[in-house]
Amino acid sequence: MQKVNLFFVGTAKSSTTSLYQTLMDYSDFNLPIVKEPNCFNIGSSQVPGKGPGDQYATEVIRDLRKYEENYKSNLHEKYKCDFSVSYLYDNSAPDLINNYNPEAKVVVILRNPIDRAWSHYLHLVRDCREELTFEEALKNENKRIFDCYEFSWHYFNLGLYSTQVARYKEIFGERVKFFIYEEILKDNEGFFKELSSFLDIPALHDATFSKQRFNSTGSVKRPFIAAIVNKPSYLRSMLRALVPRGFGSKLMESVRKFTMDDKKPILPDDVKSSLAEAYSKDIVEVEKLLNIDLAFWKVK
Repeated sequence: MQKVNLFFVGTAKSSTTSLYQTLMDYSDFNLPIVKEPNCFNIGSSQVPGKGPGDQYATEVIRDLRKYEENYKSNLHEKYKCDFSVSYLYDNSAPDLINNYNPEAKVVVILRNPIDRAWSHYLHLVRDCREELTFEEALKNENKRIFDCYEFSWHYFNLGLYSTQVARYKEIFGERVKFFIYEEILKDNEGFFKELSSFLDIPALHDATFSKQRFNSTGSVKRPFIAAIVNKPSYLRSMLRALVPRGFGSKLMESVRKFTMDDKKPILPDDVKSSLAEAYSKDIVEVEKLLNIDLAFWKVK
C-alpha cells in the first residue's frame, strides 16, 4: 500500500477546502475520506482540544493502519494526500511527517495573518462556538492555549509564520513549496501551473478553482438554524460520515449561506493597526526566509 506522500499543511483559512474539491476531478490524486485526519499533530496545535466543540469539530486518526484506511483504492494515483491544516502550526508535525515518509512533498499556503485571524474568528462565530468579541478573544488567547483549546482558537499565534516556515524549510528542503494566498486569488492559472510543475502532473496545468466558495464565514442571522447546522455535534459528525464527501461539502455550504448575513463584518481599523504592528517583525522574517516581498500584508 502506498504511503501518503503529499501534505497540504495550511495555513488554515487559505482555500485548502476549495483545492480539495478541485483535485477530486483528477485521478492522479487519492484524497482522504476524512479531509483532515490530523495524524501527525501531537504538539502545539493541541489536537484534540478542550475548547467548546473541539471534540466534534476536529477529527483525529492517530493509528497508522486506520490513517491509511482513510483512502479509497485508486490504481491511478500518483499522490495520496492529507489536508490537515494544523500541521503547519504544529511544532511536532514536520518531523513526524518526514519520519513517516522521507519522500513526501509538502504544499504551504500563507495568508495575510491579520485577515487569516479575522476569518478564523468569524469561522468559530459561524459555528456557534465563539461568544467573545474579537478583541476579547485576542486578550484571552494565551489563557485558552493554557487551557488546551485547539489551534482554531489561536487566532494570533497561528499567524506567526516565520518559525513555522523555517521548520518546514529545514526538514523538507526542495520537497516543500510555498504559495501566497493573495497571489493565488489574483492568478488561479499561475498557481496551478506552479503546482503542476512542482508535482509533475501535466494534467493539472490547466486546472481552475470551482466558482463555488467553500467554508465561507460571516455573521449569523438565523442563530437557531445555525446552531443545528453549523455547531459541531455528535449528530453532525454522524451525518458527515454518511453523506458522500463531494456532495456533502456543496450541500453544507448552501445551507450555511442560508444561515449567514450577506454582509461580512469588517475588522475595525484600530484593531487592524494594532495587529499590523504586532506582526510586523515576523512578516519581515518570512520575507527573508522566502526571499519575497510581502508589502501588501503591511497596513499603511
